[in-house]
Amino acid sequence: MAKRGFKNVVHYSSASWFNNNWMEYDVLGKENSWVAEWPANPSANNLLHTDIAAWQWSSQGFFDFIPGINFDYNIDYSGRFTTNNNKNLLDTAVKNGLSYIYLTLSSDEFQLPKRLMVYLDGQYYFET
Repeated sequence: MAKRGFKNVVHYSSASWFNNNWMEYDVLGKENSWVAEWPANPSANNLLHTDIAAWQWSSQGFFDFIPGINFDYNIDYSGRFTTNNNKNLLDTAVKNGLSYIYLTLSSDEFQLPKRLMVYLDGQYYFET
C-alpha cells in the first residue's frame, strides 16, 4: 500500500478474523489494526484490544440531538484517527445560540460520498 502512495493504512475487521488468524497481527502490525467487537459497554475497567490502533465497540450508537442516525462508536488508542495535524480541517462555531461542527473540504473532496461524523469529548463517532 505504501508503494501506491497510501501513507496511513489501518486494517479493519471483526475480532473473529484476527482471532482465527485470517488477518494476522504479526504480518499487519497491531499498530495498524482496527478491530470491531460489539456489543460492548467499555469503561476504565472494561476495555478490549488496548494493544492495537483502535477498537469499534458499537455499531448502534446514537445522539439525541441527531435523531434517526446510528453511529459506530470507536476508541482510538493510538491517536491515528483523532490527532489532526490540519487544524483548519475540523472546527466548531456557535451561530444563533446553536453549536455547529464543520468540515472544510475542497470542491474535489466534496464530490465524494459523504458520511456524518461527530467529535464529542475527545472521541469520534461515525454514521453507520
